[in-house]
This record gives sequence, structure tokens and C-alpha cells, in this order.
Amino acid sequence: MAAQSPLLSLPLQDRVAIVTGSSRGIGKAIAIHLASLGAKLVINYTSNKEQADLVANDINSSCVDNTPRAIVAQANVSDPAQVKFLFDEAERVFGSQLHILVNCAGVLDPKYPSIPNTSLEDFDHIFRYFYKPTKRCLFTLALFFFLLLFLVNSEFCCMIA
Repeated sequence: MAAQSPLLSLPLQDRVAIVTGSSRGIGKAIAIHLASLGAKLVINYTSNKEQADLVANDINSSCVDNTPRAIVAQANVSDPAQVKFLFDEAERVFGSQLHILVNCAGVLDPKYPSIPNTSLEDFDHIFRYFYKPTKRCLFTLALFFFLLLFLVNSEFCCMIA
């Protein structure tokens, strides 16, 4: 019996994914894992391009055909226009609609040590980076998904928040 091609065994082969906050931490780990399963990635960052480039370079270094499987895109996901840019950039670069969205963007600041010691203003700032971006990304994903339903047979699509 012939061995199965490694490309055929990748469950996310050529699926397009955006992982917000994927320049470091949990987002980075998720992006690298999705790439190992065959996905094409948009590595999102807000302020640390060097870290995002390292993640993309790590993913792209394992490409056998020299076609990038990961790109970096700066976007603050608390801004609806920048969320739209992420989706548009994924489609422009990879020539396919988005299949996977993972929201990992957040505020990492030592001045927020615990909820009881966080002021209402600071909590609102954190909330803008956790809840509202997820809602905006979901809304944008839903628009793309429903548009696809009307235009063509829909492919696999998932969202993790």
C-alpha cells in the first residue's frame, strides 16, 4: 500500500485563518499549531512588528515550495475599520475567503493586577480590547459568511473566541 502524502493528511490544508494577537503568547502558540495543520495564517499584531515577523518567519521557514503560508498584518481590533482590513488582507493575499478566526488579542499591562483593584475606567479600557473586538470580528465574519451563502456553496467556517 502506498504511503499517504503528508499534504493530504493535513486537516486544515489551505484554509485561511486570522489569529488576533498572534505575535506572542497564546495567540502565537495557536497560530503555529494551525500552521502545522496546514492553514494559511494572518499573524495580527498591534505594536510589536518584530515579534509578529518572527512568528511568520518561523511558519514560513517550513514551507516546501517557498510560497508564504503566513503574513503579518498590523491592526488594532478595537477599531472596526482595522478589523475589516484584516479580513480584506487575508482574502487579497491568499485568494480565498476566511475559514478560521481566533480572537486572542488583549491588553497585557501590569497595572491591572486584579479585578478588585482595577478602576472602572481601566476596566472599560480592557473590555474594549476583549469583548468589543470579538463582537466586531464576529460581525465581519458573519457578513462574509452570509454573503458566501448567497453567492456560492459555503465551505467550512469556524470562529473561536
